[in-house]
Amino acid sequence: MATSASLMSVLAPAAKIVFGLNYGVWLLHAAPNKSDRFYDITGALSFAAVILREYWAAGRPISPRATLIASAGVMWCARLGNFVFQRIARDGHDRRMTLKHSPLLFLIPFTLQAVWTMSLLTPSILSMRYGGSGGGASGAVAVAAPEPIGAIDYATAAVWAFGFCLEVVADRQKADFANAGLRETLGYITSGVWAHSRHPNYMGEIILWTATAVLAYRDVGHNPACPAPAAVFAAPSISFLLLNFVSGVPLLEARARKLWGDRAEFQEYIRSTPVVWGNPFALMRAMLAA
Repeated sequence: MATSASLMSVLAPAAKIVFGLNYGVWLLHAAPNKSDRFYDITGALSFAAVILREYWAAGRPISPRATLIASAGVMWCARLGNFVFQRIARDGHDRRMTLKHSPLLFLIPFTLQAVWTMSLLTPSILSMRYGGSGGGASGAVAVAAPEPIGAIDYATAAVWAFGFCLEVVADRQKADFANAGLRETLGYITSGVWAHSRHPNYMGEIILWTATAVLAYRDVGHNPACPAPAAVFAAPSISFLLLNFVSGVPLLEARARKLWGDRAEFQEYIRSTPVVWGNPFALMRAMLAA
């Protein structure tokens, strides 16, 4: 229980920011107006706020891996936050938000978003506090330094880049599809990376957070002062669970089957295309051709 309490105390300041912003937006805007306009951007802003807070509170130079993890996280956050805000500005609402007409039920997606955001922040928080040879925020406990950055780190960074690029290309192709009016005529996209995965953006998301967790573990796993180093793997684990079983694939697949389930071409697409995990080499070729 001591390790758990220690981990909770490390994450507590971030949790106050993340849950405070999400519940504040729900209370002051979303619930009274039955609006999801600022839902996604709230998640992005809470992520960025915690990264900045942890950087300034570190009290010592952060390790190279921690710098890489935080920088990659901010880049991911800025890109995704801008994309989803533009999407909701274009569409006027999020089609997944079926609970917004009930204030209490509308609290569920904000809570899930806060939990997800905390999981994504865990690698950055732990690596900024315990990475390198520091023992914590004060760096008071000296420990053996981790392995210097080497081939494993470069390979992991390349995997992160693949996941990030896959997510970016998938989002751009789907946005171009919608902006061209094809969503109203064809209904669903089957070209580009979407020819090899029905949810390539989710595949990219899970891949990049898995790579982030590996980098973070290599930074803090050697440090006995770090509470529960394996907690960094909450980022890909919770992303996988939410996207595959809660708010991502189930909702979108159910909607697609309801709208186009009687089309022979849609049934063939479902039969021949993986739900999430497409062939990475085919996806790479599709990205290069984009």
